[in-house]
Amino acid sequence: SSHQSRGCIAQGKIEAVIADLAQKKIEALQKTWAKVNADFGSIFSTLLPGTNAKLEPQAGCPVEEGLEVKVAFGAVWKQSLTELSGGQRSLVALSLVLSLLRFKPAPVYILDEIDAALDLSHTQNIGQMIRAHFKQSQFVVVSLKEGERATWRPAPRRTRPSGTRPPPANAPDP
Repeated sequence: SSHQSRGCIAQGKIEAVIADLAQKKIEALQKTWAKVNADFGSIFSTLLPGTNAKLEPQAGCPVEEGLEVKVAFGAVWKQSLTELSGGQRSLVALSLVLSLLRFKPAPVYILDEIDAALDLSHTQNIGQMIRAHFKQSQFVVVSLKEGERATWRPAPRRTRPSGTRPPPANAPDP
């Protein structure tokens, strides 16, 4: 029976590893939720001033069982996203996607007609939000609307090899 006792020890070790991994998964989910939730609220309130948004677990449930999207206008929290207009729901969706992208940012994003359902003021807020929340990323934004080109373009960020001089101010772009 030393063979059986070794089997029990191995099974106990496997169960301990599984329990440890389950705990690490929960901790990673909670850390991700905290970061994404903060960015979600910040991005949404930039896109739609005077509002707030958050991701919260269903009543009595842990984070790992799912999250609900909650939106407030002023101090009034909406009971359901169906109370929002189509444009407002588009901004909620865009805020959620962008808050997830902020968790692991990329250097370049291409967004195609994300403003299709929005009026011009909200389109301009998207440009402001990109500048405020994505300082380390470049965006290519395709829009068929007139008049917003300048609001979409963040200033280009150029890097040059160390030890080199910047080009003269009157030098043409490469």
